[in-house]
Amino acid sequence: MRQLWDFLKQLLYLAPKLIRTFLNHFKMKPSIFLCLFIGLVAFNKSEIDHAKVLPNQIAYIVNGGELNLATPEKASISAGANMSRIAFKGTECPRKFKVGDKIEFYAREVKTAQFFTFSIVKLEVNEKKRFASYNSLNGNTIKSFPTKSSSIGHPGVFHIALNEPLSPGHYAAVFKSVTKSGNFMISNGYRNNPISFEVLE
Repeated sequence: MRQLWDFLKQLLYLAPKLIRTFLNHFKMKPSIFLCLFIGLVAFNKSEIDHAKVLPNQIAYIVNGGELNLATPEKASISAGANMSRIAFKGTECPRKFKVGDKIEFYAREVKTAQFFTFSIVKLEVNEKKRFASYNSLNGNTIKSFPTKSSSIGHPGVFHIALNEPLSPGHYAAVFKSVTKSGNFMISNGYRNNPISFEVLE
């Protein structure tokens, strides 16, 4: 540990000299060097290993940070002509965001699927679960939020961005589409691997 500390001190001591030597050698102004350095840092930070995103898996990035691979949660999902629902046991979400956070989702399509389907839906909460449901008899509908999905060039991986910020509450990201009537589409080729999250004030 002492050797590492001595090395870091020596590096900090030599850094100004090394930068001056670099600027003099390439006849570069300090302001230009600073812009190049910031751009290089930003470029490295923006590199995302999309190959890590597995089929039927949802990943996300918050405020331009690192790619988080979400573990699918156990949930009961059904889709029918007259009734549909999604429900998670418990009232606590494993991941929490803040109002105003920029949340970007990534997901990989499945070859057996007819087309890519993905939705963000609002969840209600009671004493035992978080859920959303559609029922043609009592008028319950599943509320979804507009998103924009686009292929990013990496084979099969899609980038999903929200069209508007989310208000405080519980939500689910799920491999299903929601119809205009507020019902899950019945047919698609994806397994039920949703995740839940909470947006805090």
